[in-house]
Amino acid sequence: MPEGEPLSFEARKRNALFALAGVAAVSTLATWVFSNNELGQSLTTILTAVAVIVGILHWCKADAEEREIEISHGLRIFIILMAIFALPYYFIKSRGLKKGLISTGLALLFWILIYFVSAMTLLVLSLVEDRLGIFVK
Repeated sequence: MPEGEPLSFEARKRNALFALAGVAAVSTLATWVFSNNELGQSLTTILTAVAVIVGILHWCKADAEEREIEISHGLRIFIILMAIFALPYYFIKSRGLKKGLISTGLALLFWILIYFVSAMTLLVLSLVEDRLGIFVK
């Protein structure tokens, strides 16, 4: 891509999804690192929540620009406060009922995949640390 040329809508949305996956990976690692530190756990939770909301807003903004629709300030606040309900609402509003429900299903599938990868990462980290007692001395 030539220098100075803006990213396509698809590239911006893909980057937001990769960033969300990266947030999940870093959050998982931080959860493991701070497993015995209450303050560290709390900070990890807060920073993860903020990063996820920013990623969702970034994705929605790119999607809305691609579809040439406006995201109202009310919807942005709704996303910040209750993303789990706001994202399906946005999908249905921007795509219609059928495609909105399909998009909601795909988003749910994405989060299930992220959760699975995070759980597997924690399992591997736990095995490395020998919390499961598999590598007995």
